[in-house]
Amino acid sequence: MTNEKRTRRDYDEAFKREAVALVTEQGYEILQAARGLGIGANLISRWRRQFAEKASVTRLNADERQELARLRKEVRQLRMETEILKKASQHLASVPGRFRRGARQSTSIDAAAGIAGEAQAQIQSDN
Repeated sequence: MTNEKRTRRDYDEAFKREAVALVTEQGYEILQAARGLGIGANLISRWRRQFAEKASVTRLNADERQELARLRKEVRQLRMETEILKKASQHLASVPGRFRRGARQSTSIDAAAGIAGEAQAQIQSDN
């Protein structure tokens, strides 16, 4: 045995992820990957365990998944309602003489209600 002092090397995150990917995604044995990279097998095992722990912390629990689904549904609903309002306002803006005194307003309102009904039917079919 020599009296050489071993130097500690620091590896960046990308290198660690690539080393772990050799084992998890490409099917290499830990020892094979370690020899190919010139590092100890224990390092790859440790990095693999650390990445698995980080991933488990960032996963959503059941309540969070339910809330996420509810919020996504609500966003879809709000986007659809916004689209309905845009179409209705465009239609009302295109109706000639809508502000004339004594002009019949019911046609514009009926048309807007028709657009709203079509959009509501689309929402129900999406659910």
